This record gives sequence, structure tokens and C-alpha cells, in this order.
Amino acid sequence: MGNIAKNAFPVLNMHCAGCANNVEKTVKKLPGVVDASVNFASNTLTISYEDDKLTPGEIRAAVLAAGYDLIVEEANKEERREEEQHKRYLRLKRKVIGAWIFVVPLLIFSMLLMHMPYSNEIQMLLAIPVMVLFGGSFFTGAWKQAKIGRSNMDTLVALGASAAFGWSVVALFLMTDAQVKGDMAQVMVYMNEFYFESAAMILTLITVGKMLEARAKGRTTDALKGLMRLAPET
Repeated sequence: MGNIAKNAFPVLNMHCAGCANNVEKTVKKLPGVVDASVNFASNTLTISYEDDKLTPGEIRAAVLAAGYDLIVEEANKEERREEEQHKRYLRLKRKVIGAWIFVVPLLIFSMLLMHMPYSNEIQMLLAIPVMVLFGGSFFTGAWKQAKIGRSNMDTLVALGASAAFGWSVVALFLMTDAQVKGDMAQVMVYMNEFYFESAAMILTLITVGKMLEARAKGRTTDALKGLMRLAPET
């Protein structure tokens, strides 16, 4: 049995407590791991392991396979963590701004201009960029978790948005078919079955929440560093 090494590694790309649980489960399955715990608030993996059976690089490879990442290099670890947190905040901010550019007119069409010709088709076209460009990370995250038989917040968000968008597309085709057949009663039924704005709003509001969380974490880190600087040297 080798020496027991204990390390704390910053974890990247975690979005919820379920992510922290997934990282923890992944690491605990590795050979040589004595104990492992993930703190979602600080995005930190604390691990004890036998250094002759496991290396930091192997730990990182396992975490990468689960859809996340670790900073295992000792040099400038905290600086890199702060840099990654700031980059994530800026990415989320850009996504929020881009999503609202499409969501605002989508809400106008869905609530005020719903009887305008081709209103539903326009709503679908406005929702697609939100789903693909600004909310795509939820679907890729959910797919990565599905491949390893797990789920997290991305899974829930992706299912909700997909259900709303998917049924709206089905309703659009069914309504068009009813129009072609001249069945206006059925057309009116399907007129109330469109949820394109719901799909876009789910993704947008969750992204807003993630952006605010990223900003709050950055401020908390700065505040803690300020407190540490106040500590006396002796």
C-alpha cells in the first residue's frame, strides 16, 4: 500500500448539487480512493487516495469522462479557478443577452399577436435560436449524463424545454392539416396548444439564474480573500 495523498482540486462546469454528487460518485469508484467529497458552494473536490494506485491526471480523466473538469496543476491553482469562474460568468452573460433578443419578440407574438397570420410559425423560428444557440449546453449536458446512466439539473431543464417545444411543433403540423381539411373546429383546438414561449423562457430564466449564481460566487471569493488579508502575520 502506497502513501495516502490528500488534495483539494477545483472542479469546473458544475451547475447544481446533482453535478457535485455525480463528480463525487465518479471519483469514489476509482481504484485507490480512500475518501472523496465535493463541495458545490466552493466547487472543490477534496480527495484522499493511495498515490501508487492513482494520479491526479487519472482523477481528472475520470471527471472529464463524466462531463466535468478539474484543475490538478498546483501552480496558480486559485488564480486559474477565479479566471475560469469569471470566464463562465461572461459566457453566461452573453447567452442571457442573446436569448432575450429572441425571447422578447417571441413573448409579444405569443401574447399580443397570436392571431396574426403565420404567428405560430414565427414563434417557432424565434424559439429555435434560443434552444440551439443559447440553451444548447443544457441538452449536451443532459446527453453526457444520460450516456453514463445519470441525471442532473441539465436533464430536468432539457426534458421540460424539449416537451414544450416538441409538442408545439406537433400541434403546428396538426393544425395545418386541419386547415387543409377545412376542419376549423379542430384548428381552434390546436390554437391553444402552442408553448414555444414556454420552452424559450425555461432555458432563458434558468440561464439568468446561473449567471447570477456565477457572479455571486465570484464576489464571495473576493470577500473571503479580503478577510484573509486582514489576518495578522503573527
